[in-house]
Amino acid sequence: NVPLIVTMVSIISIFVLVLSLIPIYMNRQTSIDIDSHDISISGLYGEVIDRSSIISITLVNDIPDIDYRVNGYSLSDDNLGKFKTVDGNIVMLYTHSLDAPFIKITRQHEPDIYINANDPDKTFSLFHQMVNTHK
Repeated sequence: NVPLIVTMVSIISIFVLVLSLIPIYMNRQTSIDIDSHDISISGLYGEVIDRSSIISITLVNDIPDIDYRVNGYSLSDDNLGKFKTVDGNIVMLYTHSLDAPFIKITRQHEPDIYINANDPDKTFSLFHQMVNTHK
């Protein structure tokens, strides 16, 4: 039955196309907006961080060892979302490189957040923006 075959081939083609576009969408850099009231992380698994909940913003050379992804996305060097560490803690990762530096945001009663860009200079710049607007 030719119409059935054409329909099935069309559905499979659309499915393959959508699956092939997912990594392209996921690999976009996380967009971060910083002001004196909050830090807004947009994109997949984004969130708004109220500055009043921030205990510290520091640069670190490593992220904790990850046991598994709770709710997030991992592909190549990109890790976005909620992860559980081998120590049993929950952390939020918005990392686009496995190389240091990483920005660590420690919050009250919320998981720590680790952020970096695929370029260390961009990570340093973002860190300085966060610290200089954190009053």
